Amino acid sequence: MTRLQRALLAASALALVCTSAVVCQRVADRGRFAGAYSSYGSGPKGVRALFLLAQQLGAQPARWSQDLAALPARAMLIALGDCDSGMARPLSRYEEQELVRWVADGGVLLVAGARHYLPKGLGVRFEPEPRCRREVRFVRPRQQSEQDEAVPPELEGPPTPGASVPAAAGPSVDPDATDDLDELAGDAVVWTSPADAPLLGLDPIPMRNPGRLVIDDGAASRVILSMPDAPEMPESPIQREVGVIVRHGKGHVIALASASMLQNRALGLADGGVAFARLLRAYAAAGPLLFDEYHLGVGERRSLMRYLRQAGATAFIAQLLLCALLLLWRCGARFGGVRDPEPAAPAGTASFVAALGGLFARARDPAGAAQVLVKQALGRIAAYHHLPPSLARALAIELEQRGLREPAQAVRSIAEAEHALLADQGGLVKLSRRLDQAVARACR
Repeated sequence: MTRLQRALLAASALALVCTSAVVCQRVADRGRFAGAYSSYGSGPKGVRALFLLAQQLGAQPARWSQDLAALPARAMLIALGDCDSGMARPLSRYEEQELVRWVADGGVLLVAGARHYLPKGLGVRFEPEPRCRREVRFVRPRQQSEQDEAVPPELEGPPTPGASVPAAAGPSVDPDATDDLDELAGDAVVWTSPADAPLLGLDPIPMRNPGRLVIDDGAASRVILSMPDAPEMPESPIQREVGVIVRHGKGHVIALASASMLQNRALGLADGGVAFARLLRAYAAAGPLLFDEYHLGVGERRSLMRYLRQAGATAFIAQLLLCALLLLWRCGARFGGVRDPEPAAPAGTASFVAALGGLFARARDPAGAAQVLVKQALGRIAAYHHLPPSLARALAIELEQRGLREPAQAVRSIAEAEHALLADQGGLVKLSRRLDQAVARACR
């Protein structure tokens, strides 16, 4: 094995180890926590039940596991979250522009509780909250306690219609995660009232820790859920909007202050399923239904090339391919012009004579070989003097009549050499030499 081959083998092994390390790290990050509001989550805070409900309603839902650059037209994109879950991947500036353009072209965007998902330009957004972070908080799953097994406050019913009630008990805090949960003292459950179609006729819907929606001036908005009382937020107005529908171009933006009623623990008992079915029937009849798992969930299985493209490695891979192509081109290029193969050297007289002598030797007929040689010699002399081939005597007479005495004498010497060979059976080589001399004299 050469030094170059050993270097290539070592580089391939190093690349394999690095790739395995990156894959293991990504798998560990994905399995480290159970993301709330993920369509894969079957726990209390997941929304797998909502995904299955959409299937039962015939909406054919799908999980979106890439950026927002290729959203199908006239689809419905669902983004669910809250202040504590954060986002697995924030929206880039390019994605925000694509999302605004996609809604204007006829898409429907349903955002419930996701504080940092609504970009500027859609007519509605969430008011910034200092304690809400953009990134995901990695929290160790806690043990279920007796307080967790108790009936959630939103299922007990409000003591007074339209009133807000605090949660029965806040979540138990892991001592190792106090830095991440220092401001999470407890959930606030508020009761909202349907204000307009398509939610008219429903009972009050509970919401956990709703955010505050800010509607831009001049936006074509319509309030579908309102919260009459908010004692923990004295700065909010009496009739604060917690659910609005804003028309943007040909599409719509459905913004809900919280998505807690869409979680598995409250979908059936808090009328979250009924509210979702009505919104689905009213605004998602034209296209597919997409759950955003790329920015808000735990992600989805992707191919290696798609992962590299989403990680921003496209330019790096293109440069590597260009270098590889240049290397292959230089390794396969010729130095100089194309050279024709050299012609083989013609066979010499010695080789020809040796071959012909071997042929005659194998024939074992010196008399017959002598006759062939004499005939060939006479034919060459006759062709040189433009005479028809004939016997030695006739050819000599014809040459003398033309005044060619020396060629005639050469022809007679050929006849004498033939008679001498017939008398001596072993002089075939000597005959050949005499014939060559005679032909040379006759053809001067």
